[in-house]
Amino acid sequence: MENNIKLEKTENGYFAIASERYFKINEVTYEILQAKISGRTTDEVSKEFEIKSDEIEQIWDKLNSKQVKKKKISKLFLIIPSVINNSIGRLLAFLCQKYIFTMFILGFCATLCHYLFFNNFKLLYANLGIIDYLIVLFITVIIHEYGHIVTSYYRGLKNLNIYLGFFIIFPILYTKINDLVTKKFNDRLLVDFGGVYFQLIFFAILYLTGLFYQSDYIQLFLIIDLFIIIINVIPFYFTDGYWLYADIFKIENLNAKSALLFKELLHWRFNDGNFKKPVILFYMAFKIIIFGAIIAYVAVFLYSQSFYIGDTFYQIKESNGAIIVILRCLLVLLPYILLSLFIFNKIYSGYKRHH
Repeated sequence: MENNIKLEKTENGYFAIASERYFKINEVTYEILQAKISGRTTDEVSKEFEIKSDEIEQIWDKLNSKQVKKKKISKLFLIIPSVINNSIGRLLAFLCQKYIFTMFILGFCATLCHYLFFNNFKLLYANLGIIDYLIVLFITVIIHEYGHIVTSYYRGLKNLNIYLGFFIIFPILYTKINDLVTKKFNDRLLVDFGGVYFQLIFFAILYLTGLFYQSDYIQLFLIIDLFIIIINVIPFYFTDGYWLYADIFKIENLNAKSALLFKELLHWRFNDGNFKKPVILFYMAFKIIIFGAIIAYVAVFLYSQSFYIGDTFYQIKESNGAIIVILRCLLVLLPYILLSLFIFNKIYSGYKRHH
């Protein structure tokens, strides 16, 4: 099999890199793989390390097989290239210094308390349309991603891009920071929290601005910013909260381990080992609750919106194909389009596996 494996030794341990994915390995495995990559035969490596040849091939094949594993996030295209992100990272790196970091955290806490007790919440604004909401959401998410980019730059991780992609059926903006796994504990925590940190700064600045200049846009930014902060601190799949949870408790491949634990419990394997992993057990239970709530919400939402599908096509017909009306109708139909694509992809993937 062709070799697509690279090795890296860092202050955080030994890593095998396959298709931009990092796998932590021990020192012996690192030396075995290094010997293989250098061109030595399996038999030669087997004699030197006193390990069976088939075990070496098993390790080698397993790592190479990671090349074809389907990714959780499907990348569509590049939004902002690394050349721009490096410049912004260099410009804003000062925000990661401890005293500035502490100042903004305290500032956010103060403004949040004032916001919660002295503000009237509104989720809908009569003078703002759905396009306004999408623009505000896009800007807020971009600010979140720059939090990760700037904190990564501050810790020596550069040349990062911002991509548009899909997680399951949900469109997302994201930044790939694969090298983060090689960094120290404190570095990882800073980058994990970086997106939320920039949103805290954004919230504090916006709220202070809103005290002197009243605007529905500012209020909408505050609501969406706070909503995304809450979503991201929840440890679920690949949110920032997930990475913080995994790094704080030093658990690698948390999702995979929780899925394995769930299968064991599903088959009534109540051995002592299951309950010696309370951190994984708690995450598994929490993920099931959140996932169930999301499914229930999506089902109710799609059912309630289905009554308006007929009106959607009627509006297109009456408007004689006006572009703005078509775009508005496509936004209404978007959840159904994404769900259809997801189901089609699952059926097609299953068909390919069996043929």
